[in-house]
Amino acid sequence: MVTFFRLLFPVVALVGLSVAVLPAKDLADYKLGDRVEAGITTPVSLVVIDPTATAELKSREGERVPVIFRFYPQAGGEVAAAFRKSFAETRGNFLDAVEQGFEARKLDAAALASEQFSRLIVSFQKKNPLFPVTTDLARLWAGGESDQAFEAPLLAGLAAEMKLFIRATNAIPDGAKVGATVRVVFYADTETLTAQMVARHGTNHSKTDFISFQRARTDLQTAFPPEQHAVAKYLSSFLKPNCTVEAELTLAMRAKRTDGLSVTDNFTNGQVVAKKGQVMDLKMLAVLAALNEKTVIPMALVPAPSGGKLSAPQKNYWPIGVLVGGALLCFGFILRRLLRKTPTSLLPARMDGAAASGLSAGGRDWEQRALSAERQAEKAQTVIRQGLIAHLARWMSDTLVQKLLTQRAHLIETHQQAATEVDRLGQRLETIHSRMQGRLSVYEQRIVELEKELDTKDEINRELIQAEIQKIRRQMDAERVKGEGGLN
Repeated sequence: MVTFFRLLFPVVALVGLSVAVLPAKDLADYKLGDRVEAGITTPVSLVVIDPTATAELKSREGERVPVIFRFYPQAGGEVAAAFRKSFAETRGNFLDAVEQGFEARKLDAAALASEQFSRLIVSFQKKNPLFPVTTDLARLWAGGESDQAFEAPLLAGLAAEMKLFIRATNAIPDGAKVGATVRVVFYADTETLTAQMVARHGTNHSKTDFISFQRARTDLQTAFPPEQHAVAKYLSSFLKPNCTVEAELTLAMRAKRTDGLSVTDNFTNGQVVAKKGQVMDLKMLAVLAALNEKTVIPMALVPAPSGGKLSAPQKNYWPIGVLVGGALLCFGFILRRLLRKTPTSLLPARMDGAAASGLSAGGRDWEQRALSAERQAEKAQTVIRQGLIAHLARWMSDTLVQKLLTQRAHLIETHQQAATEVDRLGQRLETIHSRMQGRLSVYEQRIVELEKELDTKDEINRELIQAEIQKIRRQMDAERVKGEGGLN
């Protein structure tokens, strides 16, 4: 019986410890789209960054920085110069054709009304299909009259269209999505823009103020009557975009604004982070990566069995196995102590000397074996107790680290919110300052105009104008004081 229990104790202990080493899928083996094989519970507190929510937050916050467009003010002059050059070249080529057909560059009324002149117009138009030379324009050129009345409306329509913000058709990257407001900077294409230049010299405009290049050409053609459709179509060919998006600078400024922003999820000790059958997404993969990292660090101090390393369930459940094994050992020891007692008879019995001496020797042998078993059980309990104490110490240390990480995440989030509020306050103060400067400029301009009128008016009007000047000065001083109070 004693031998049986001595063999039973190691078996029971191994059965209990085997609970901790059941084979299961490692956390690092899960991929996007996989299904969780068994529910996963975190043994430690976790602070995990949600990649999907973080990307959405950065996208929303990044759109607060308007897309930057560079405007070329000289584009209108270049377009007008190109049209004048083409118009003058067409006029010269037509007069050369007139000279070849009539041996003169200026014709009289009879020649202008002749059939030969009409055929000349048709022939010239076939050789020059771009600019449509109408009969009226041809008579002006051949008759030596000024074509200013014909050219001026064309130039005016072209200049009016080029004053608009005509954006290029280049593709805009995903990170530079155009919002309701656009930041426009007036600089030549040879200058390199910086964030400081955009902040100082840029102006905000509505998204609706911008039109596409194709829309600009269509609008210019519809601005002329149907009989001038051919001329308007040729005129629209001179249009070109005067705004281009600064995609790289926009992305850089948005990245700077959203740097450090994140959305975190907090998981407490013992919380279920993944249910059985749940499909793995980016958020869940981030949680498992953090859980795998946190559970690997404490187990680095525990010797791994020879021939392999512990899987994720081994790291999570080996303390439970130790507790179960220890409980089974204690139960077996108590059971053995109960069964070890010899049954006592109430009837008297005789015993000869040899039997008594044999019984005494057997009792001593039994006592030695029991003491040996007790010493082995005490050693096993000591080993288990030491392992549990070490694990509890590591668990408490890990819990403290998790609390510190959680507090640090809250501090970072608070700092980011404070920085965002400071930026908004700075923009608001800048807007207030700009409005105040504009109002002061209007008041000063009005005072200058009244002072000029003061020199040309009589005495009564002078008094009225001086009173008006004093009133405007008081309003200007009040506005300045109000603006300084708002800035402070």
